[in-house]
Parts: sequence; C-alpha cells; structure tokens
Amino acid sequence: MEKFKDFISQNKKILISIVIVIVIILLIASISIYFATRPTDEQEPAEQQNQVQEVEDEEIPKAEAEIENSDIITSETEDTIAKDNQEQANENSKPTDSTSGNNNNNSSNANAGGNSSNGNTSGPSHTHTWVDHTVTKQVWISNMVTIDDYETKTIYGAQFYTVQADGSLLSNGPTYWFENGFTNDNLKNIMRNALVQNPQGIVNGICYAQYVNRTKTEKIKVGSHQEDHGHYENQSYVDYQYCSECGEKK
Repeated sequence: MEKFKDFISQNKKILISIVIVIVIILLIASISIYFATRPTDEQEPAEQQNQVQEVEDEEIPKAEAEIENSDIITSETEDTIAKDNQEQANENSKPTDSTSGNNNNNSSNANAGGNSSNGNTSGPSHTHTWVDHTVTKQVWISNMVTIDDYETKTIYGAQFYTVQADGSLLSNGPTYWFENGFTNDNLKNIMRNALVQNPQGIVNGICYAQYVNRTKTEKIKVGSHQEDHGHYENQSYVDYQYCSECGEKK
C-alpha cells in the first residue's frame, strides 16, 4: 500500500494529465453523437413546404365553390325583390280609409306623447340641510408652576456661658453657628481675644473660656422644578355634519 501511495505521489502530474485527456475525449465523442443523431435543417423546410402546398390545394376548390354559391344566391335574391315590388304595386292600387289612417296617426301620437311624459318622471332634486354634530370631551388645561426644592440640614454651633450674680455660670450666652462662612477658626479667635482681655475669659459678663455645643435644623433651598397644576375642562367641537332630511354625512 505504501508503494502504491509513493507511486501516485511521484507520478501525480502524469496521472492528472491522463485524466484530463480522457475527459476531453469523452466530451468530443458526446458532441459527435449529438450532431449525428440531430435532424438536418434542410429537411424541415421541405416538410413545411409540402404542408403549405397541401393547404393551398385544399383551399382552392373551397373558394371556387363559394363563388358559385354566391352567384346562385344573387339570382334568387333578384327574383325575390321583383316579386315583392309587384305585390307592393297591387297594394298601392287599393283605396285607403282616411278615417282609419287618421285614427291610427292620432293613436300613435297619443302613445308617443304618453311615452314622452312617462320618460320624464324624475322627482325634484334634493337640497341638503347640513347640521353640525358636536361632541363634548374633557380637555386638560395646562398651568406650569415653578416649585422650589428644599432639604433639611443640621447646623452646628457653640453657645457661651453668662456669669450670674452668685458667680455661677449659665449657658444662655451668645451662640455662634457654623454657617454662612463662619468656621471653627473664627470661634477660636473670639475665645483668644477674650482671654487676652481677661485671663478668666470673662468679658462683659460673658465667659468665653468655655461653651456648649448646640444644633439646629433648617430647610435649605437646593433647587427648583416645574409642575403642571392644570385642570380639566369640558369642551365641545364639531366632528362632522349631517343632513337633517336624508341623514347623509360629510
């Protein structure tokens, strides 16, 4: 098996060339057989020519027969016309009744008049009377309002003591809140200045040497938003019109 594979790998190009030649030979043989079995174009026109000749041979006797029949019909028609003319001449020679003729004419005229009157029996044209059809529905009337936004914030502070008459301290002195830019450094400067004036930190009855922590809450505006404080109203409008007589809409 390995020898066979080696043989194929070594002679691969030769084997491919042999296969291509065999395929070309088969194609040529198939084309030759196709053209050999196909009928030639020279035979077809000859067959068609024979068919046309047969059709022409069949139509010629029919045309001659039609010509002969037309001659016969013409002669018979002429005899019939001559006979009708003779009968019409005999009828004209008879006396006519003028009264009956007048009656026939009058009845014909009466019938004609009756027909004409019956033909014009259409009724009067209709004129529409248009009426509005209204519908009532609720419509929202907008009213935009600006609403401020707040949040609750805790603010810290320091409240100093006051010196009472008996020398005791009460935490009801001034309070400094850490807001609007006031910081802890500002509070320390107040206390330092008081100690410079008095070693005990008491200035004008207020002891700045110590303080009490205080807190408070406030609502602080942080922004705003829009709200629609509108309402509903009943409004009527015309959705279509109709004829009060026939009911047609538009």
